[in-house]
Amino acid sequence: MSIPYKPSLRTTGKRFTPKINEFFTFGTDLRVMAFDDDRGTTSVFPMQADFYFSARLTDKVTLYHDQGFRRGLDLNNFETFALAQVLPFDGYVKVGKFVPAFGLKLDNHTAFIRGGNSSTAGAGSRAPDFASFTNGTGFSQQDKDEGVEVGFYPRNASIQIAVLNGGRDSTNDFDTNTSKAFASRADYIFDFDVARATIGGSFYQNDGSSSLETIYATHFGANWSKFTYLGEVDWETLDDEMAREGVRRGVRRTASYHELNYLAVRGIDLKMIYEFIDPDREINDDSLTRISGGVEFFPLPHQEIRLEYRHTLGNRDVNPDANLNEVIMMYHVFF
Repeated sequence: MSIPYKPSLRTTGKRFTPKINEFFTFGTDLRVMAFDDDRGTTSVFPMQADFYFSARLTDKVTLYHDQGFRRGLDLNNFETFALAQVLPFDGYVKVGKFVPAFGLKLDNHTAFIRGGNSSTAGAGSRAPDFASFTNGTGFSQQDKDEGVEVGFYPRNASIQIAVLNGGRDSTNDFDTNTSKAFASRADYIFDFDVARATIGGSFYQNDGSSSLETIYATHFGANWSKFTYLGEVDWETLDDEMAREGVRRGVRRTASYHELNYLAVRGIDLKMIYEFIDPDREINDDSLTRISGGVEFFPLPHQEIRLEYRHTLGNRDVNPDANLNEVIMMYHVFF
């Protein structure tokens, strides 16, 4: 079976550039998704509509702003910071509102190691105070926080450390207590003759007004020939500091993600994904296993079409996302 794809379909002529001039650059991400599942839901909606702008103030200082427009001018959906590349080992200082460095950076915010499924909230949990944390580990594009981050890139390594307000899931930019959150991430890339590999870890702790959230994670990846593998495992603990009698003091949860890609031909990428989440390890049968397969098609520069099928395994009597079949198609324009 031949795939009707011709690289000659790519446009020719003068190459597009997002640079306005030597100081100002802009960009955008538009993702339109169509999906159908066996719960009777069929819809087309704009999953992402972001506009990016950066200004190079000096050779070492850049001002960056990312504004979301998915529901008009979404004043709660923005990222803005100043980045000063003034530290040794190609290091930087970042100050503002941003997504903390943690684990893998994925464009799929529904991955269990990132945002998770919205209907997973509270599924199987006996601790309603922690229901919002059963969606996913977090650190997707929705989980921005205010603070300071420093980073270093010594040779094949990268290190990031941040002090934050701790409101990455809040629309309030002001901290409501004197405690702060801490985030750190580090990894190293190994170069071999025929392959490359990376391994790293992340840590996050937020001592909030009513709970202590601690997350450990390890991420890893490898590339050989036309194959690329990415993986991450997260362990999260939520301890209630204001526990009432008869209510458990905490929730222990685990999430993992494994992705294998194969570059079939230029512009066509085949993808397989395996995911697992246990929202609460003390509750039986609330875990989910999700298997996905699909194709990413890049017919023209700055455009992507993705077709994916997902099946979620589990006990539907305990977790409403179990035994779910989904078909997803996404059109992505970016520059």
